[in-house]
Amino acid sequence: MIEHKWFFYQLSLFAKLVESGGFTQAAKSCGHSKSGISQHMAQLENYLGVQLIDRSTRKLKLTSAGKKTLKHSLTLNRLAEQTLTDVLTTDEELSGGFSIQAPAALMKSVISPAIVQLTQEFQQIKPNISLQESSQPLQSQDKAADIILHTRHFTDDRYHVEKIGEIKSVLVASPAWIKHIDKPMQITDLSGCDFIAAQWQPASMEYKFRGIQNEVVGLRFNTACQVSDLELAVRLCCEGTGFALLPEFAIRDACKDGRLMKLFRTYQYPPADLFMAYYHHSNLAMVQRRFKDIIRAQQAYI
Repeated sequence: MIEHKWFFYQLSLFAKLVESGGFTQAAKSCGHSKSGISQHMAQLENYLGVQLIDRSTRKLKLTSAGKKTLKHSLTLNRLAEQTLTDVLTTDEELSGGFSIQAPAALMKSVISPAIVQLTQEFQQIKPNISLQESSQPLQSQDKAADIILHTRHFTDDRYHVEKIGEIKSVLVASPAWIKHIDKPMQITDLSGCDFIAAQWQPASMEYKFRGIQNEVVGLRFNTACQVSDLELAVRLCCEGTGFALLPEFAIRDACKDGRLMKLFRTYQYPPADLFMAYYHHSNLAMVQRRFKDIIRAQQAYI
């Protein structure tokens, strides 16, 4: 028997805090004040008898106990959302257009599998997918998308914006390119090598990597070519045109079959946040929730 009446709510709130990325963001999305969320987390830690959040850093960082608790908290939230979906399901099938706006880079490995699963579950809906290459979500005052996926947070009163995952990128090159270098390399040597840049990676950009000793290395790469298509960037890299910094989901198959190899694995590049925005006035709220669940379940991709 759970004596603490707030226990399950605070577990759920803990998951939302981590997904939001911080107390300020969680306060905006959960309807609490920043101090209110902090108080709930302190009560949860006190009830469990363990520290969940490392408060020695400004960035939200979980302890080992916090990581274990997060796993169960996410499961609790997903069960609650699935219960809500099941209860709201009626004999009348949902139908009609369902618009999604997302970066083109996510289409093959993330959006397509999610759409296939969604249309199998809701056979009467008709997805309308708008892909974009711009660095900001496309927003129209005339017609709002039911869902917007993006790697940048944006503010629009018509939408609720929520962080749903992270996209990790790694340095990769083909075995032929690595053999051509023909010398032991340090990560700083990459500054003089040909870099295949994706559309969102400008030539003037400084890339900061963190090593296992927590040291930070800032690099500026010699951009040999810049492409707007993610698949083309992977292909050029496989053919030995240069090295690249690409999302893990995009290079997984090429690394598995040996066409690409990961470089300098002891250095981590900061992951990009993945946000999902829901249009408040959509009549397909159940479909929105299910699409979010499917994308979250793809954490192996993201």
